[in-house]
Amino acid sequence: MTKGERGRPTPTQGPMVELTLTLPKDPISPGRARRALDGLGDELPPDVADRSQVVVSELVTNAVMHAPPGSDIRLELRLSMGGLRVAVVQPGPMFEPVIVEPEVGQESGWGLHLVSNLADRWGIIGNDRVTVWCEFDLPASSPAEALPRNGHRTGGSQGSWSGFAA
Repeated sequence: MTKGERGRPTPTQGPMVELTLTLPKDPISPGRARRALDGLGDELPPDVADRSQVVVSELVTNAVMHAPPGSDIRLELRLSMGGLRVAVVQPGPMFEPVIVEPEVGQESGWGLHLVSNLADRWGIIGNDRVTVWCEFDLPASSPAEALPRNGHRTGGSQGSWSGFAA
């Protein structure tokens, strides 16, 4: 798999740190998910840490809002020399993402807009559950392999992500 393939996450290289966290469908879950990123410590450059915390918070908030009552949400993080991969998995049917430019002062509807603007790549995979995944490139990545920031979006449901429970 190459980095330019539409709808497919990139392969990682080097040692990995993996974390899987099961969260309840509860308003406290986005905060717990953000704090899970704190465990990566100095492994993430400040820019990637800041962007990934916002994205994780938005994805878990969306899952809390849309997952069936009583279901759990799974946050999966994988850090390697190539970058940070994030997946939020929830039970429920597949959906087509709708990204609109939110109005200033609008209180909701920012989730996928922020994901689209802050993650380097993202997509959605669905069957009996929905996995929204995203990737953040690390500066140590080879320039020949790196895409420009926000240079490639899946725009929706294409692709698969081996290594995560999609």
